Amino acid sequence: MPKHRAVRITGGLVSCVAAATSYTLHTLSLNKRAQIKKLRAFNHQPGNVRLTIGYLTNAALPVFTPVMPDILLIAGMDFAVPESELPVCGNTPEGFAADTTATTGTLGDIVCQVSAAGAAPSDVEVQVEVEEM
Repeated sequence: MPKHRAVRITGGLVSCVAAATSYTLHTLSLNKRAQIKKLRAFNHQPGNVRLTIGYLTNAALPVFTPVMPDILLIAGMDFAVPESELPVCGNTPEGFAADTTATTGTLGDIVCQVSAAGAAPSDVEVQVEVEEM
């Protein structure tokens, strides 16, 4: 069976306007795995904010599951993590993948949450570039 080439996909800029609310950064293509290769964020808040990357479970009341340590976003500053500094993270050792297991599985969406935010122009903006394989 031929090996599929990895495809880089840069998502749109996601505006996070409420604390502890999940925002979808990337939705996996069917039968694909994804790894985050670049992460960019801008904190428009007057104070520092924590950004958390993770996924939601398939439970009736989905649970947010973080997959890497919180990232501190300094007020009013751009933030970027290059590929060389990002860990491989997700719901599998190879990254993010859809998992149909009831309750604990995931649809494969990469989501984020922030510790504080407000309506634009006081939002927190986040963007990821992923590699799907």
